[in-house]
Amino acid sequence: MTMKEKLETAKPVIGGAVVGAVAITIVAFAANWVVMADTMEENVKASRVNALAEVCEEMARDHWLVQGNTLEGLSGYRNEERSELALQFVPASTGEAPDIQGEVADACSKLLRS
Repeated sequence: MTMKEKLETAKPVIGGAVVGAVAITIVAFAANWVVMADTMEENVKASRVNALAEVCEEMARDHWLVQGNTLEGLSGYRNEERSELALQFVPASTGEAPDIQGEVADACSKLLRS
C-alpha cells in the first residue's frame, strides 16, 4: 500500500475526528462544562460580595434593634435611609477592590429589605 492509498483510507477517520472535536467543544461551552478565567473571577467576586453583604446586614439589623426599633419599621424604611444604614456597616476589609464596597452596600440594602 502506497502512502497515497493510506492517506485516502485515513481521510474519513481524520474528518470524523475533526468534526467530533469541534462538536464536543461546542457542546462543552454550551453546557458550561468549561470554566473560563473571567467566569471564575466573576463567581469569586459575587461570592465575596454576598458574604460581606450578609455580615453588613447582620450588623445593621443588630444596630437597628439596639436603638429600640422594630424589624417591621426597617422594612418600611425609605430606600435612601436604608441604603445609608447599609453603607455605615459595610465591612472595612473589602480587600484591594474599592469598587466592591458599593456592590456590598447595595446587596446589604436588599437583604435589609427582606
